Amino acid sequence: MLTTTAPRVIENIIDEIKSKKILTNHPIQRKPGQFSSMQKSLLIDSALRNYPIPPIYLFMEKKKNYIIDGLQRMTIFQSFKNDEFKLSKKLKPVSYEEVLPSGSTKLVEAKIGGKTYSDLPDELKKEFDKRELTVITISDCTKGELNEVFLRLNNGVPLNSNQKLHVCMEEETQKAIKEVASLPFFTTTVDISDKQKTRSLDTRVIAEVLMLNHGITNLNKASMEKFFSTYKYSANDFDAIKNAVNDIILKFPDKVQHLSKVNIAPIVSAYMTAPSNHEQGLFLSQLDDFFEDYDNQDDYKDLIQSGTSASSNVQARLDFFKKMARFEEL
Repeated sequence: MLTTTAPRVIENIIDEIKSKKILTNHPIQRKPGQFSSMQKSLLIDSALRNYPIPPIYLFMEKKKNYIIDGLQRMTIFQSFKNDEFKLSKKLKPVSYEEVLPSGSTKLVEAKIGGKTYSDLPDELKKEFDKRELTVITISDCTKGELNEVFLRLNNGVPLNSNQKLHVCMEEETQKAIKEVASLPFFTTTVDISDKQKTRSLDTRVIAEVLMLNHGITNLNKASMEKFFSTYKYSANDFDAIKNAVNDIILKFPDKVQHLSKVNIAPIVSAYMTAPSNHEQGLFLSQLDDFFEDYDNQDDYKDLIQSGTSASSNVQARLDFFKKMARFEEL
């Protein structure tokens, strides 16, 4: 593994992200939006006060540079530069030197609380744009080494269990799961909030579908990490999942209440087990009735009361929908 270190200013890095010289879509990276409003304000405050900011890590692969750590920070810097949010009113004023017409300088204190980038004095805008960050570029390393580096870089801001699961996967699997997550079924139909997606809940349920299709119903953390540490990417697996969710959205083009994290995987997996197009169509009709009368689905609700990841509970939910998919009496 090789590493190089160089100072870069915020303005320059933002320009290179816009021009695609620096890419933000490496599959190992977490989604933006991990910081709270106050955390975003404090990051901008640190830039304006010249407080220390952690380095930005790039991974160079095939002459392309990907951000693998620091995407949250660079996304916030870019968003602030675009006037997309105001700083917290709790921030204290910042002092800077103003150049007078005589050429001399004087110390000025400026309020930054509640301000956008455009609201700042020109001197503070320049201070922000020209703030130097340390950029560390990693190259000539294996995928296993890159995953290990990513885990260690995030040791201070822990990855949640869904994000740790993602790191266990091969790069091709990471990419395929993110591709499925970008389909309308997951962006429009499922009952998963934007906040939950920020925590990678959508990619987790796709991983669950894959495991159910491989006959594994234990969906706890250890079992999922074990599966994906050895799973070899298969285009057929993901083509089948994409075909299934694309079929389901034809029946449910709008958001479906109760199509939530606990039942997405068994529903998609059950649909894939239907023996023919005819049974699939019947299954979707019954599924529509199921959601319409969800408040009275006491038999199903009993299956989600005592934990959702244990093998017996997952199998029971899967069996419930498999019976529906085969148009059998529940």
